[in-house]
Amino acid sequence: MADASGGGTIADVTGMTQQAGPRRSHWVFRILLGVAACCAVLVLGVYGFLRGSLATLDGEVKGNGLQARVTVTRDALGIPTITAGNRLDAAYVTGYLHGQDRFFQMDLLRRVAAGELSELFGQGALEIDRRHRLHRFLRPDARRSLTGPERRSVETCAYLV
Repeated sequence: MADASGGGTIADVTGMTQQAGPRRSHWVFRILLGVAACCAVLVLGVYGFLRGSLATLDGEVKGNGLQARVTVTRDALGIPTITAGNRLDAAYVTGYLHGQDRFFQMDLLRRVAAGELSELFGQGALEIDRRHRLHRFLRPDARRSLTGPERRSVETCAYLV
């Protein structure tokens, strides 16, 4: 049986379609492989970024506010034990460890008190922000009276450094 072009048979047209099929699936495979490679690179990049934000638990850190050597050991649950030569060094390292272990929690609590929670969570937290802004914790004179040097002990200053 002849086709509309007047040249080949149905078998020829079917044969061409069969030859084009593997070629098309080869390109689909290449595209899927490229998409999978891009997804793998994206996942590895996100993992590396998040892994880099974790606290350094092993090794040695030099602190500018230390007067003597301080050691921090952690038990199986990750609870730190501080060994320091004086109270100021212990306070400094305690502040450092709190910053390492609880940074997100401290930032979240600061945002709640200041009425800035909606900056992170959007419209859902706006009502909470309105209630907390009544207290005006970010007012400069209120902050100065709570955090002025005359109100702080020496240990508190070391902790906050």
